[in-house]
Amino acid sequence: MRWSPFIVTSALSFFVSGSLAIPAPSNSTSHTLMKRSVVCGQNVRTAVAEDCLEHRPSLFFALGGTVQRPLITAHQLDPTAQDIPPGAACDHVVELQVLARAMSSSGACAVITALNNLNNPRHILLQPLADVINGAGNLVFLDSRVNSKKASFVVNAMNGARITTADPLNLAVSGYLRNQLISTGSNAVAQHLDTLINQITAIAKTTADAIPALPQGVRAQGIQIQQQALKTAVAQLRQLNDRTPVISRWRRVLGANVVNE
Repeated sequence: MRWSPFIVTSALSFFVSGSLAIPAPSNSTSHTLMKRSVVCGQNVRTAVAEDCLEHRPSLFFALGGTVQRPLITAHQLDPTAQDIPPGAACDHVVELQVLARAMSSSGACAVITALNNLNNPRHILLQPLADVINGAGNLVFLDSRVNSKKASFVVNAMNGARITTADPLNLAVSGYLRNQLISTGSNAVAQHLDTLINQITAIAKTTADAIPALPQGVRAQGIQIQQQALKTAVAQLRQLNDRTPVISRWRRVLGANVVNE
Protein backbone atom coordinates (compact mmCIF):
# COMPACT_ATOMS: atom_id res chain seq x y z
CA MET A 1 0.00 0.00 0.00
CA ARG A 2 1.24 3.49 -0.84
CA TRP A 3 0.01 6.64 0.87
CA SER A 4 1.25 10.18 1.12
CA PRO A 5 0.39 13.21 3.25
CA PHE A 6 -1.70 15.91 1.72
CA ILE A 7 -3.44 19.08 2.79
CA VAL A 8 -7.17 18.67 3.14
CA THR A 9 -8.89 21.36 1.13
CA SER A 10 -11.74 19.79 -0.79
CA ALA A 11 -15.23 18.97 0.39
CA LEU A 12 -16.30 15.45 1.26
CA SER A 13 -17.56 13.49 -1.69
CA PHE A 14 -17.99 9.99 -0.35
CA PHE A 15 -21.57 10.06 0.93
CA VAL A 16 -22.71 6.72 -0.36
CA SER A 17 -24.65 4.41 1.93
CA GLY A 18 -24.11 0.70 1.53
CA SER A 19 -26.70 -2.03 1.96
CA LEU A 20 -25.54 -3.90 5.04
CA ALA A 21 -27.43 -6.65 6.78
CA ILE A 22 -28.47 -6.58 10.42
CA PRO A 23 -27.20 -7.94 12.81
CA ALA A 24 -23.42 -7.62 12.72
CA PRO A 25 -21.53 -10.28 10.77
CA SER A 26 -19.62 -13.03 12.51
CA ASN A 27 -16.28 -11.35 11.84
CA SER A 28 -17.25 -8.53 14.21
CA THR A 29 -15.52 -10.05 17.22
CA SER A 30 -15.13 -7.21 19.70
CA HIS A 31 -17.67 -7.82 22.46
CA THR A 32 -16.67 -4.52 24.06
CA LEU A 33 -18.37 -2.77 21.15
CA MET A 34 -21.75 -4.37 21.74
CA LYS A 35 -23.08 -1.88 24.29
CA ARG A 36 -22.21 1.04 22.01
CA SER A 37 -23.65 -0.79 19.00
CA VAL A 38 -27.22 -1.34 20.20
CA VAL A 39 -29.86 1.08 18.96
CA CYS A 40 -33.45 0.54 20.10
CA GLY A 41 -32.68 -3.04 21.09
CA GLN A 42 -30.98 -3.96 17.82
CA ASN A 43 -27.27 -4.29 17.15
CA VAL A 44 -26.81 -2.07 14.11
CA ARG A 45 -23.02 -2.14 13.91
CA THR A 46 -22.15 -4.07 10.76
CA ALA A 47 -18.94 -2.38 9.66
CA VAL A 48 -15.52 -3.66 10.68
CA ALA A 49 -12.04 -2.90 9.38
CA GLU A 50 -12.52 -5.03 6.28
CA ASP A 51 -15.63 -3.02 5.40
CA CYS A 52 -13.53 0.13 5.39
CA LEU A 53 -11.40 -1.52 2.71
CA GLU A 54 -14.46 -2.54 0.72
CA HIS A 55 -15.89 0.98 0.81
CA ARG A 56 -12.47 2.43 -0.02
CA PRO A 57 -12.25 5.50 2.23
CA SER A 58 -9.91 7.93 0.54
CA LEU A 59 -8.29 9.00 3.81
CA PHE A 60 -6.31 7.64 6.73
CA PHE A 61 -6.03 9.92 9.74
CA ALA A 62 -2.69 9.05 11.33
CA LEU A 63 -1.34 10.01 14.75
CA GLY A 64 1.83 12.07 14.89
CA GLY A 65 3.38 14.88 16.91
CA THR A 66 4.60 14.22 20.43
CA VAL A 67 3.14 12.38 23.40
CA GLN A 68 2.03 15.64 25.02
CA ARG A 69 1.07 17.37 21.78
CA PRO A 70 -0.32 14.71 19.47
CA LEU A 71 -1.34 15.72 15.98
CA ILE A 72 -3.69 14.10 13.50
CA THR A 73 -2.62 14.19 9.87
CA ALA A 74 -4.78 13.17 6.92
CA HIS A 75 -3.13 10.93 4.35
CA GLN A 76 -4.57 10.09 0.98
CA LEU A 77 -4.70 6.37 0.31
CA ASP A 78 -3.80 4.52 -2.84
CA PRO A 79 -7.23 3.59 -4.27
CA THR A 80 -5.85 0.26 -5.51
CA ALA A 81 -4.56 -0.80 -2.08
CA GLN A 82 -5.81 -4.10 -0.74
CA ASP A 83 -4.59 -3.84 2.84
CA ILE A 84 -5.52 -1.91 5.97
CA PRO A 85 -3.09 0.88 6.92
CA PRO A 86 -0.85 -0.25 9.80
CA GLY A 87 -2.29 0.78 13.15
CA ALA A 88 -5.62 1.85 11.65
CA ALA A 89 -9.16 1.20 12.84
CA CYS A 90 -12.35 1.60 10.83
CA ASP A 91 -13.99 4.55 12.55
CA HIS A 92 -17.70 5.33 12.52
CA VAL A 93 -17.32 9.11 12.55
CA VAL A 94 -20.83 9.74 13.88
CA GLU A 95 -20.93 7.11 16.62
CA LEU A 96 -23.80 4.75 17.12
CA GLN A 97 -24.11 5.85 20.74
CA VAL A 98 -25.11 9.33 19.53
CA LEU A 99 -27.87 7.84 17.39
CA ALA A 100 -28.97 5.54 20.22
CA ARG A 101 -29.28 8.36 22.74
CA ALA A 102 -31.19 10.61 20.35
CA MET A 103 -33.69 7.88 19.53
CA SER A 104 -34.16 6.68 23.09
CA SER A 105 -34.62 10.18 24.53
CA SER A 106 -37.06 11.25 21.82
CA GLY A 107 -39.39 8.28 22.25
CA ALA A 108 -38.53 6.87 18.83
CA CYS A 109 -37.36 3.57 20.33
CA ALA A 110 -40.67 3.11 22.13
CA VAL A 111 -42.68 3.52 18.93
CA ILE A 112 -40.32 1.15 17.09
CA THR A 113 -40.98 -1.48 19.77
CA ALA A 114 -44.71 -0.93 19.41
CA LEU A 115 -44.51 -1.16 15.61
CA ASN A 116 -42.42 -4.31 15.92
CA ASN A 117 -45.20 -5.88 17.99
CA LEU A 118 -47.60 -5.11 15.14
CA ASN A 119 -45.56 -7.07 12.60
CA ASN A 120 -43.41 -4.16 11.47
CA PRO A 121 -40.04 -5.82 12.19
CA ARG A 122 -37.58 -3.75 14.18
CA HIS A 123 -34.63 -4.72 11.98
CA ILE A 124 -36.45 -3.59 8.83
CA LEU A 125 -37.38 -0.24 10.39
CA LEU A 126 -33.77 0.31 11.48
CA GLN A 127 -32.13 -0.92 8.28
CA PRO A 128 -32.01 2.50 6.55
CA LEU A 129 -30.33 3.98 9.64
CA ALA A 130 -27.86 1.09 9.70
CA ASP A 131 -27.09 1.60 6.01
CA VAL A 132 -26.20 5.24 6.61
CA ILE A 133 -24.21 4.91 9.81
CA ASN A 134 -22.29 1.91 8.46
CA GLY A 135 -22.00 3.37 4.98
CA ALA A 136 -19.03 4.82 3.16
CA GLY A 137 -19.95 8.37 4.14
CA ASN A 138 -19.42 7.59 7.82
CA LEU A 139 -16.37 5.31 7.66
CA VAL A 140 -12.79 6.53 7.82
CA PHE A 141 -9.48 4.87 8.65
CA LEU A 142 -8.32 6.37 11.95
CA ASP A 143 -5.35 5.57 14.16
CA SER A 144 -6.58 2.83 16.51
CA ARG A 145 -5.37 4.65 19.65
CA VAL A 146 -7.34 7.75 18.74
CA ASN A 147 -10.32 5.64 17.75
CA SER A 148 -10.33 3.96 21.17
CA LYS A 149 -10.21 7.31 22.98
CA LYS A 150 -12.93 8.81 20.80
CA ALA A 151 -15.69 6.74 22.43
CA SER A 152 -15.27 8.30 25.88
CA PHE A 153 -14.64 11.73 24.33
CA VAL A 154 -18.03 11.55 22.61
CA VAL A 155 -19.81 10.48 25.80
CA ASN A 156 -18.22 13.29 27.81
CA ALA A 157 -19.03 15.83 25.11
CA MET A 158 -22.68 14.79 24.93
CA ASN A 159 -22.91 14.97 28.73
CA GLY A 160 -21.22 18.37 28.89
CA ALA A 161 -18.46 16.89 31.03
CA ARG A 162 -15.04 18.49 31.31
CA ILE A 163 -12.54 17.11 28.79
CA THR A 164 -8.91 17.77 29.70
CA THR A 165 -5.35 17.29 28.54
CA ALA A 166 -4.80 14.84 31.41
CA ASP A 167 -5.05 12.34 28.59
CA PRO A 168 -3.27 14.00 25.65
CA LEU A 169 -5.15 11.77 23.20
CA ASN A 170 -8.16 14.02 23.81
CA LEU A 171 -6.27 16.63 21.78
CA ALA A 172 -5.90 14.16 18.93
CA VAL A 173 -9.61 13.31 18.99
CA SER A 174 -10.54 16.99 19.00
CA GLY A 175 -8.19 17.71 16.11
CA TYR A 176 -9.66 14.84 14.12
CA LEU A 177 -13.27 15.90 14.70
CA ARG A 178 -12.51 19.51 13.82
CA ASN A 179 -10.91 18.62 10.52
CA GLN A 180 -13.07 20.33 7.91
CA LEU A 181 -13.71 17.17 5.94
CA ILE A 182 -14.75 15.25 9.03
CA SER A 183 -16.96 17.98 10.49
CA THR A 184 -18.68 18.76 7.18
CA GLY A 185 -19.24 15.14 6.27
CA SER A 186 -20.39 14.02 9.70
CA ASN A 187 -22.90 16.86 9.97
CA ALA A 188 -24.45 15.66 6.72
CA VAL A 189 -24.60 12.10 8.06
CA ALA A 190 -26.26 13.29 11.29
CA GLN A 191 -28.87 15.26 9.36
CA HIS A 192 -29.57 12.23 7.17
CA LEU A 193 -30.11 10.11 10.27
CA ASP A 194 -32.58 12.66 11.64
CA THR A 195 -34.52 12.55 8.37
CA LEU A 196 -34.78 8.77 8.60
CA ILE A 197 -35.87 8.91 12.25
CA ASN A 198 -38.59 11.39 11.33
CA GLN A 199 -39.79 9.00 8.62
CA ILE A 200 -40.12 6.19 11.16
CA THR A 201 -42.02 8.34 13.64
CA ALA A 202 -44.27 9.59 10.83
CA ILE A 203 -45.17 5.98 10.02
CA ALA A 204 -45.93 5.37 13.68
CA LYS A 205 -48.13 8.45 13.96
CA THR A 206 -50.08 7.63 10.80
CA THR A 207 -50.59 4.05 11.91
CA ALA A 208 -51.62 5.03 15.42
CA ASP A 209 -54.02 7.73 14.25
CA ALA A 210 -55.81 5.19 12.05
CA ILE A 211 -56.49 2.88 15.00
CA PRO A 212 -59.98 3.51 16.40
CA ALA A 213 -60.30 4.33 20.06
CA LEU A 214 -61.85 1.64 22.21
CA PRO A 215 -65.36 2.34 23.46
CA GLN A 216 -65.42 3.47 27.05
CA GLY A 217 -65.29 0.55 29.42
CA VAL A 218 -64.20 -1.93 26.75
CA ARG A 219 -60.99 -3.80 27.48
CA ALA A 220 -58.46 -4.36 24.69
CA GLN A 221 -58.20 -7.94 23.51
CA GLY A 222 -55.97 -9.75 21.03
CA ILE A 223 -54.32 -7.43 18.53
CA GLN A 224 -56.10 -4.48 20.14
CA ILE A 225 -53.57 -4.72 22.98
CA GLN A 226 -50.68 -4.07 20.59
CA GLN A 227 -52.65 -1.38 18.77
CA GLN A 228 -53.39 0.52 21.96
CA ALA A 229 -49.75 0.17 22.99
CA LEU A 230 -48.76 1.92 19.77
CA LYS A 231 -51.27 4.70 20.39
CA THR A 232 -49.82 5.15 23.88
CA ALA A 233 -46.24 5.21 22.58
CA VAL A 234 -47.12 7.81 19.96
CA ALA A 235 -48.94 9.95 22.52
CA GLN A 236 -45.86 9.86 24.74
CA LEU A 237 -43.65 10.67 21.76
CA ARG A 238 -45.69 13.80 21.13
CA GLN A 239 -45.42 14.86 24.78
CA LEU A 240 -41.73 14.22 25.43
CA ASN A 241 -39.68 17.30 26.15
CA ASP A 242 -36.35 15.85 25.00
CA ARG A 243 -36.47 16.20 21.24
CA THR A 244 -32.76 16.83 20.80
CA PRO A 245 -32.00 15.43 17.34
CA VAL A 246 -28.86 13.62 16.26
CA ILE A 247 -27.48 16.75 14.58
CA SER A 248 -27.72 18.83 17.77
CA ARG A 249 -26.02 16.16 19.85
CA TRP A 250 -23.34 15.72 17.22
CA ARG A 251 -22.63 19.43 16.97
CA ARG A 252 -22.13 19.41 20.73
CA VAL A 253 -19.46 16.76 20.21
CA LEU A 254 -17.77 18.67 17.40
CA GLY A 255 -17.69 21.84 19.48
CA ALA A 256 -16.32 20.25 22.65
CA ASN A 257 -13.20 21.98 23.98
CA VAL A 258 -10.19 20.32 25.56
CA VAL A 259 -8.94 22.32 28.54
CA ASN A 260 -5.41 22.32 29.92
CA GLU A 261 -4.76 20.45 33.13
